[in-house]
Amino acid sequence: MTQEPKKSKVETIKEESLGLRGTIAAELADASTDHVEDATTKLLKFHGTYQQDDRDLRKARRKEGLGKA
Repeated sequence: MTQEPKKSKVETIKEESLGLRGTIAAELADASTDHVEDATTKLLKFHGTYQQDDRDLRKARRKEGLGKA
């Protein structure tokens, strides 16, 4: 009996994402946050979209306890 190779985190996210849809639409429509979750970020990469981060504001936002810039 051969065992299947262990799946990576990304492969697991893809399998559980409803055909690479995940919660992308809901998270983009949510105006209460300025970024999407890590799993959604990985799914967006498969669609050719990347979440940007302003490194000039990053340090100040972390001090204030805010999300990504």
